[in-house]
Amino acid sequence: MKDFLKSEAMASLLGDLDVPLITRYASPEMVGIFTPQNRHGTWRRLWLALAEAEAELGLLADDGKSARIKPSQLEALKKHLDDIDFAAVAKHEKRLRHDVMAHLHALGDVCPGVSDILHLGATSCYVTDNAELILMRDGLALLEGKLASAIHALGGFARRHREMATLGFTHFQPAPVDPGPADRPGGDLAPAGHAAVPRGEGDHGDAGELFVVVPWRPCQGAGAGQAGGQKDGV
Repeated sequence: MKDFLKSEAMASLLGDLDVPLITRYASPEMVGIFTPQNRHGTWRRLWLALAEAEAELGLLADDGKSARIKPSQLEALKKHLDDIDFAAVAKHEKRLRHDVMAHLHALGDVCPGVSDILHLGATSCYVTDNAELILMRDGLALLEGKLASAIHALGGFARRHREMATLGFTHFQPAPVDPGPADRPGGDLAPAGHAAVPRGEGDHGDAGELFVVVPWRPCQGAGAGQAGGQKDGV
């Protein structure tokens, strides 16, 4: 991971920025999906897919007879899907003030024979929006397996410890149980001021068991909540 944080992929994504959500929490695989190289390489693949579809549909040239898109042009475009010169893109964007046009011109620089078949009939959103959807799909596919593994592991943990009583937390603070005197309804299982409700009288679980709702109490010291008139939270 340390090597990846110093990699060209990370540098291309962050530049001079330090974004903890990426550098601290994101996996190298997830970061790789959203790098400029992968995003704009996807743009080029979308331009190729568009040109291939238009050629397949028989798009004609201005003479109304010959093919508008030649097979040789498609083959040439396939050879330039990843050789993105971001310095050239930056120069074009400074002049054109448009990101998609800048990438079109940069692609035309390295493959001039395809300039006249790129982006035919398309808007900027054809590449920007579709590329983002593809990246999000790939990101979700990456999470899918990890999420399934986490659910499986958590389910096993819950089954192994299903009989263990645990302390609930809210807002990172424990919700403490005040046992109280044994003559309180529910005996010493009910918190102070809260009677235990036999399960089966509501929708809380199996009949014969007790369901106790424990109020939230802030850590203000003994008796602070009562002295200040603090009310039970939900």
